[in-house]
Amino acid sequence: MARKKYGITEARIRTYLKEGRGQGQGAGYKPWLRTNDVPSLGRVHRVYCPKTTRVHHFLSDTEYFAFLHFWWDDTVVDIREQFPLLDREGTGRIADSLGVKHPVDPHSRVPIVMTTDFLLTLYTGSLQTLKASAVKQASELDNGRVLEKLEIERIYLEERGVEWRLVTEKEVKTPVGRNLEWIFPCFDESCLGDPVHTAALSSRFVDSILGAPNAPMWCICQEFDSALGLTPGTGLTFLRHLLARKVLTADLSAGKLQDRPASSFAVNPMFGRNARA
Repeated sequence: MARKKYGITEARIRTYLKEGRGQGQGAGYKPWLRTNDVPSLGRVHRVYCPKTTRVHHFLSDTEYFAFLHFWWDDTVVDIREQFPLLDREGTGRIADSLGVKHPVDPHSRVPIVMTTDFLLTLYTGSLQTLKASAVKQASELDNGRVLEKLEIERIYLEERGVEWRLVTEKEVKTPVGRNLEWIFPCFDESCLGDPVHTAALSSRFVDSILGAPNAPMWCICQEFDSALGLTPGTGLTFLRHLLARKVLTADLSAGKLQDRPASSFAVNPMFGRNARA
């Protein structure tokens, strides 16, 4: 059954193309591979992203952590995961020039459509650029075959003017990444319950931070819940939401945010004017 489900054939490639996979941008993009298309050695993730307004498909924890960094970066305006290198003649030519074998499906022996884990669109000032990222576990880089396929990928993309880089868990599973993992699920206001009271409570929460600069955030959150008769944990949810929206700012690299003193947080001067849509 596994071979039938996951095997790549020419017919399956044609089906993917007809479905529009690997095409489109923003909300209209469809990844070449989805979480139910391939076996995974770790956890897979299907995540809605407010930046792209669509559900993303990540095949590992490390891909998910890389995504969190890309979501947080304001210069990144589009994130396309599992992006296909559709020109198989091109990847085949590169493989031949390197003296290595082109990847094939182990069962059908069909040359596969190679993918890069992320294709990013960035705006810096008025300049738009494309950058690609391959995401691997550091331990995989001891495997010569993995390195051969990465070299095919790198050359293919750089021939097309796309900057390519390699990312491992060492760069994304960091204190910053862990803090992003903590705040990301609370970006949407739905995490706060009744939207009618959200704005007023947000202002009260910010006031409570400014009024106790030396207190740890977890303590301020507990007192906020107690003073307003809120369900325990509501204050922490507000903290996560306001950080995700960049209403509050902090150094994400300096340990757990909830353990930091209130003085280590700052209020975005755009607070009250949709600090981050």
